Amino acid sequence: MKYSSLSLVLAVLECLVPTASASALELPSSTATDRFTTPSSLNLVSPDEPRFAMRVVYGVDPIPATAVLMNAIELCAQYVERDFLSRTRQRHGVVLPEYPQVEIALLAAGRAAKRKTIEVRLAIWALYGAVLDMVLSNNFKENEWEILWDNEVVASLYFTRPLDVPPLQTNNETTRLIPPLPETDPTEVPGAVSGPVEMSIGPFDWAPIFVPDGKTMPATDIFLLVMGTLKAIARQAMTDKVQGPFHIGPGMVDANLQAYLQNRRVPRPTPPFFQFGHILEATRRIPAWMLARRRFAEFYCAILVSTKPVGSLLVKKGHFVGPPIGALSGGNVSAF
Repeated sequence: MKYSSLSLVLAVLECLVPTASASALELPSSTATDRFTTPSSLNLVSPDEPRFAMRVVYGVDPIPATAVLMNAIELCAQYVERDFLSRTRQRHGVVLPEYPQVEIALLAAGRAAKRKTIEVRLAIWALYGAVLDMVLSNNFKENEWEILWDNEVVASLYFTRPLDVPPLQTNNETTRLIPPLPETDPTEVPGAVSGPVEMSIGPFDWAPIFVPDGKTMPATDIFLLVMGTLKAIARQAMTDKVQGPFHIGPGMVDANLQAYLQNRRVPRPTPPFFQFGHILEATRRIPAWMLARRRFAEFYCAILVSTKPVGSLLVKKGHFVGPPIGALSGGNVSAF
């Protein structure tokens, strides 16, 4: 498999930490190599850590964008739940049974291949980089990625159509990012979550609404904002308290997410607390909630723990304007 020398510098990939070197790329059993005949390729290089790179080859078979994005967001959220510096077992298969049209395989390579484990941080960065490239290039076809460190392959990532799923018949099925949804109860839409959830950090619930007279937003901005938020909070332990208001403002997306404590600028002295696990749980719900209503627009949700409001999230169109509204781990999070 040949790759071009085309490089795209992404300031969105943060400073990474060394991991094991590797040599070979392992294909998942359900991926036929003749399905990847398109010679296009791309290098994604982080200027903050030049040792990290992602390299892609796109195939010829289209895959539905909504299934790609919903599966990727859920898998990324599952990794964010874990210790950022830990390792996780490689995986291959559909993430959300409600979206079976796309499989995601994340496989160890090189010296890590025998252990069949991958660093969680690399999995998160790789998923984010792959989704970013597919969305920005509007290229929703099967693809396979090599994840490199010091020019050596350490893992591989695949987005493929399961062999038991028939190919898409028309291009519209792929290029239409959010296909029409049937008239149904929003709680029955695939991926939608409603009601309280028992979490180790306290019973979680949310109260989401569209901002009255809020601006409509491209669906792609919402998906990228959600992925960027997950990546931004991944370094935190999910039990860590949110220390104050902060915002996440993307450089390439005309949207931002703001997080606030409930009527406070410092954490509560007694429980329940506003913790990063609550931000994770609310953020991963946003796409399905908007899909269910067939609308992507400015959004607000109160976050409740043990029925008590502890914080809130606000999604706004545009870049954040004004002085920094707080800190995340001691520093303003303004881009991803």
